[in-house]
Amino acid sequence: HLVAALDHPRRDTEIVTAAEASGVAVRALSPMYLDAPARQGLVLGFSGFSVEALRRAARTLGEVLRAEE
Repeated sequence: HLVAALDHPRRDTEIVTAAEASGVAVRALSPMYLDAPARQGLVLGFSGFSVEALRRAARTLGEVLRAEE
């Protein structure tokens, strides 16, 4: 897994929803915190995927991050 911290206007949970709607599964980091303040970020799994599948997912996630709310 890779944990990517976010400095983004949208919350990580909103980004996860948008990514899933685009066919990319990621997990939000903030719900994993027991105490505030929860850090915004994404948990990305990459094991077991082909290089091409990872490239497609990375491009799609980039589009999701660039998209307006």
